[in-house]
Amino acid sequence: MKLLSDFKTRFLYNHDFDRVIEIDCNSSGKYCWEPDDMFEVLRSRHGNGMVAVGEDDYPVGFCIYSLKNVEHFEILHLAVDNMRWRQGIGTKLINKMKRKLNVRRSSLSFDIPENNLDAQLFLKEMGFKARLIRNSFEDIMRFKYEKD
Repeated sequence: MKLLSDFKTRFLYNHDFDRVIEIDCNSSGKYCWEPDDMFEVLRSRHGNGMVAVGEDDYPVGFCIYSLKNVEHFEILHLAVDNMRWRQGIGTKLINKMKRKLNVRRSSLSFDIPENNLDAQLFLKEMGFKARLIRNSFEDIMRFKYEKD
């Protein structure tokens, strides 16, 4: 089993897109993004992404985030290959986002459906605080991490 230190992060490149879609569809279940929607976010002025890769530079997880808000990073989607769960890849991606925080952007936010308990427990473990947001479609938990 690979350890957290065996993986590195880098920018998400165009040639990673098919693999990112594959990871998302295999691991996110009903929360899978439509490829066109994901591509549109990544092409936008404010969208950005990173991947976690092994020694072979093969993506095993990814994080897509927005720079639209000048005060915080909004994590739009994070997924890890379901064959690589519990190996520290999601932790590595979140920790990389935490290191991006500075005086200008001092917090991270992440919205997830209320019924996604695995994601809630993971974000709580990573130091995020939750708040329930009710809307007409489904209840959403907004998790926020603020730099000390």
